[in-house]
Amino acid sequence: AAAGGGGGRGGAQTPEQVAFAESVRKWRTSVSMDKFKALRKMYNDAGVTIYAYKPDGLQKNLQTSDAEWDYAFGAAAALGATHITMELPSGPDAEALMKKVATFAEKHKVYAGYHTHAQGSLTAFDQALAISKANMCAVDLGHFVAAGSPGGTPVQLLQKYHDRTLSFHIKDR
Repeated sequence: AAAGGGGGRGGAQTPEQVAFAESVRKWRTSVSMDKFKALRKMYNDAGVTIYAYKPDGLQKNLQTSDAEWDYAFGAAAALGATHITMELPSGPDAEALMKKVATFAEKHKVYAGYHTHAQGSLTAFDQALAISKANMCAVDLGHFVAAGSPGGTPVQLLQKYHDRTLSFHIKDR
């Protein structure tokens, strides 16, 4: 699996990429949340509220350690974010991953806001939302339109998930 954002993209990793990914994992599982709290204070003092956190480079799969999920949700909580954003899982492990992520969201009282790209549709979020109240939507209307607005319009998508949507992206498509 790749060490970069999104995980699983690309071919085999070089020894350098493997070593770098391991060093990042070690940092994530040992870093103090005080740095995130200080960042939150700096932004709050400037009148800015951080509403979401995207843990880039975190491999979002079943092999991600519990310590790394604790890091991601702990960092979001320390920042004052209501949710992390991550790609909506797909494939044979999707349900198991959404259940695992939900346990960390519940533990840290920070939602998992799932984001779609080409898999966006009027039913894309149904499985995640049925699994846990901690699983929510971070809708990308631009990707929904780019995918051909499968099964409906952006307005219908927002109407359907209005009570489970934490944030949404708007683009000029």
